[in-house]
Amino acid sequence: MKNPAHLRAVPATPPVARKARPIYQPPPPQKLATMMRETTNRPAPRNYDPSLAEYVAEYRISDQIPRTDYDKLNAAPKGTYRRFPEKAREALALATPDAKLIFLSLWDQHEVKKIRCNGLLIATLDDLQKKTGIGRRADVSRGLIELEVRGLVRIVRGRAGGGRAYSNMALLTCFADCLGNPPGADYETAGLPAEWSRANDDERRANENDEIAAVFNRVIEMHIEVVRYLRNMKGETR
Repeated sequence: MKNPAHLRAVPATPPVARKARPIYQPPPPQKLATMMRETTNRPAPRNYDPSLAEYVAEYRISDQIPRTDYDKLNAAPKGTYRRFPEKAREALALATPDAKLIFLSLWDQHEVKKIRCNGLLIATLDDLQKKTGIGRRADVSRGLIELEVRGLVRIVRGRAGGGRAYSNMALLTCFADCLGNPPGADYETAGLPAEWSRANDDERRANENDEIAAVFNRVIEMHIEVVRYLRNMKGETR
């Protein structure tokens, strides 16, 4: 007598092999030297204010948001209306689509947390990939570095140790941080060309500005690669 169909042994499904993370491939030495030379005068991504950096370490353990006066978090202009700075908008407009999606995801988190967590915004690659729909973690990582290079965000990177992993934390430089420190506005020096066209003719000015933006973005791309290289050499791969 044959076994009923529902009692027959079902062949085991072979386990799906997990894809190994791609190994970082540094640029060729000659290309790397060119990129470093072209970006030598650009400001490096800035670190957190020391008081905030110290608080981040405590927040990762306690999960407690500081009791900062709401007025301090609104910064300039005063009042409840918080304008997105024009220069921040200009710097973001020059960014790649992936970087824009990541920025908007962090901004959304900033709003959801009622503007009290700037500097304590969760910025793990997995979370950002899920929220933005960006296909590859490597592209999320690159987009996050781009925002740092453009001065639109600052990142405190998490490190694993003692059986515990710590998330990356992000600060949007266009808003006051969770302790009430004023906006950093790093994008004013790192995220915009030194000068735009001064042509009187609208069409000529637009064309010249397109050329300026293209040259500027090529330098940004080189700067991203330099930062990636330096961080990988230090073992900072997140």
